[in-house]
Amino acid sequence: MKKLLLTSLSTAFFYAASAQNAINVSGASFTLPLVEKWVSEYVKENPKSNLIVTSDRQSIANARVVLSTDPSSKSVARFLVLPIANADNSLLQSKKIRKGINEETERELFVKNDDIEAIYEERERKEIHSNVYTLAGNQNVTTALFARLLHTNPGKLKGRKILGSEDKALAAVKKDNEALSFNVANLIYNKDNRRPVEGIAVIAPDINGNGRVSEEERQAVSDIDALISYVENVGAAGLAIGSIEIQTNDPALADFAQWVSDHGQSFLNEYGFLRSENQAQAQR
Repeated sequence: MKKLLLTSLSTAFFYAASAQNAINVSGASFTLPLVEKWVSEYVKENPKSNLIVTSDRQSIANARVVLSTDPSSKSVARFLVLPIANADNSLLQSKKIRKGINEETERELFVKNDDIEAIYEERERKEIHSNVYTLAGNQNVTTALFARLLHTNPGKLKGRKILGSEDKALAAVKKDNEALSFNVANLIYNKDNRRPVEGIAVIAPDINGNGRVSEEERQAVSDIDALISYVENVGAAGLAIGSIEIQTNDPALADFAQWVSDHGQSFLNEYGFLRSENQAQAQR
């Protein structure tokens, strides 16, 4: 009986300690590899910190990684959202799409049209037919960012609604040869070869927002490093960009967030993210 009691107490202590040192990324699951990298490097310098990362929504944690649509938020990183298609989608060969899309064409592809006559005209234009996939829910930050870029709200976006995370939406696009969607850059590109992942094509957008797509912009989306370099050196007025924050009231985890802001920036590009423009400690 005593042994059983001791075991129960030890288990309870373990879970309590884990909760105190846990960082939950369930609301920003695509950041998991980056956050795990941050934690592994931080623990090397602070071996007594005993931090863990969890993506379980039910897990108790004293810090959370959250996404924001606010460009002025005090963040630790930023992420890009890009238009994509199944690599076998015939739409990619259409005259209207193959050289890239400006905002007008992007709206035509992704935004519902309330004009009945325009709807019928659109249906006649086979070159823009595709199965659009959209992450569901007004609270989905990726969807909210993309909708804002196109001067609309999430409810006005076309398409089949996907419940779940960005990786689930990406999987749906890979399975449908006529799929069209949008997703975050670090999932779209292979971390090792830096090119779009198998089965996915990135549709070149008007990155700098000048109303046309240049050859430089078309080249930029072929490689994540080229894309990040273009965005950081030229600008990205024509892209949806979100912020990543670490929220905690725990002093030890606030120290981790400060370390990320001071030293974790060097890992961002490798993992497909952008440096923060408004670096901060933890958001309390």
